Amino acid sequence: MMQFIVEYFTLTGSTQIDLKAQSYREAEIKAVQEQEKRNGVIGIKCIREIRVIQEREVC
Repeated sequence: MMQFIVEYFTLTGSTQIDLKAQSYREAEIKAVQEQEKRNGVIGIKCIREIRVIQEREVC
């Protein structure tokens, strides 16, 4: 599972949401579905993949 931040254009500027998906393409599809649910959203500004790097220390 990958994490994404989707930023949308709105009537007053922009807004963003967190999204989880298996691939970038799936994130695009989910972003469009979310856009249809939200009032005042004009379009998708960008989709960013968030990569979490985990640190592990063994002593």
